[in-house]
Amino acid sequence: MPMLRQLKDDARDFPATMTLGALWVAVFLLMTADQVVRGGGFSPGGLLIGLHNGHRFGDLTLAELYAGEVWRLVTSTFVHFGILHIALNLYALYQLGCLVESWYGAGAFVGIYVLTGGGGNLLSGVIRHLLRSNPLVQSGGGSTVIMGLVALVAVVGWRARTRGGEFLARQMGWVLALTAALGVGLSAAGLPVIDNW
Repeated sequence: MPMLRQLKDDARDFPATMTLGALWVAVFLLMTADQVVRGGGFSPGGLLIGLHNGHRFGDLTLAELYAGEVWRLVTSTFVHFGILHIALNLYALYQLGCLVESWYGAGAFVGIYVLTGGGGNLLSGVIRHLLRSNPLVQSGGGSTVIMGLVALVAVVGWRARTRGGEFLARQMGWVLALTAALGVGLSAAGLPVIDNW
């Protein structure tokens, strides 16, 4: 019960973060149910990392962006392709989102979410276009928002010019570096990844 009480308190104190996380979970459950109903090769292992019906729920490809479906820059942040994908992103959203929302408030946090998610996906699309990437590769997940929050927290920590701020900036720098290394490593290993940019 203490965990439920904590979530209830957090929903009151950080409504934007908790609502966005709940929407991620709702979309993931709908994707899972849709794949089961449509007989899309669903399996427990597929649930871990292999849902493949994100298009119906707003994921993004360069082809769709070229066709003018710009809303997918933001809707794709709600689409997760497996339990591992959503679990890691939810944990990061909970930690960083509550922190950032405590600094700026719920309304500003929603704006930050839209700007980092949409702007990050647009930047990713531009890079993928310049690299002549496959225009049908799917982009989805809240990782773009998470990396935007990491960068924001790093800058705020750095600008604070305090010992705690410097520590926070250093920690966020490590998160960015490790995430980049993981993306490069997975790509170099030829493992199935989505949009690392």
